[in-house]
Amino acid sequence: MKRMKKNCRLLLFAAFTLSVAAALGCSKAPKDLVPKEQVDADIATQVVPAAGGPDWDFSKDSLRCFEILDGKSTVTGDNASLFVTIASAQGDMDAKLGTGVSLDTMFGGLRAEYTKKGGKWTLEKLTPDHLLQKKLGEGSLPTFFNIAAPLCKFYEKPK
Repeated sequence: MKRMKKNCRLLLFAAFTLSVAAALGCSKAPKDLVPKEQVDADIATQVVPAAGGPDWDFSKDSLRCFEILDGKSTVTGDNASLFVTIASAQGDMDAKLGTGVSLDTMFGGLRAEYTKKGGKWTLEKLTPDHLLQKKLGEGSLPTFFNIAAPLCKFYEKPK
């Protein structure tokens, strides 16, 4: 009987905690609050510095895949700080191997700061976090695509 009362108390506490979290807007993970398509559209308007080359202009991406990291991202009221791992490539994605094809690639992190205004999330600031860019030839392209593949499962820019 004591064990049953203890279990009931635990269940009541869990239900109370979940209802308070839902009432405070904590029911969704940070990656689910700002739509992925909006994050992609916001990133596409940005130019950021990246080690290994000139500033990276995301509007020129042929391929862009990313994942929002829940463990590092935070949401407090009308403010969201999203940590994004991203892989981008610029160049002819339809070029045939064996023709000396190469791509400009970029991989690393971004910190996207959002504010909710009028019920809509608005990008306030995008900061690079260990972005590295490199021109890759045919021999190195498979490595880049292997790195990008898990990110593309979360979100891949439409063609």
